Amino acid sequence: MFLKLVDTDNDLTMEFPLDYAQREALTVQLIRLSDERRRHDFGTRLAKHLMNSVSDLLDADLQEPTDAQLGYAIAISKQLGISLPSDALRYKGSMHDFLSRYADLYDSRLKALRQESKD
Repeated sequence: MFLKLVDTDNDLTMEFPLDYAQREALTVQLIRLSDERRRHDFGTRLAKHLMNSVSDLLDADLQEPTDAQLGYAIAISKQLGISLPSDALRYKGSMHDFLSRYADLYDSRLKALRQESKD
């Protein structure tokens, strides 16, 4: 048996295999969801689990940038007076592209500013 995950916005379906015991337990769980409180609690648990699990499943370039990357990119953006693309804030691959493009210019600008302050 399979559990189907459906994305109606993009017309995508994925099937996940379940063994008999998992399917039976899930069926009982779903029957219990007729109670509003249980439905809310189950939805909260499911959403939390999916948020934690889905990011681990994504290709590396689609994962969220690290806090260090975000901090560095914001500093670059401010210092160079350039906008930070929204994709760079969402995807590690786009963030990598942004940092690769501007990091050397940023570092040389900081180096020049430090040299000016010494003089």
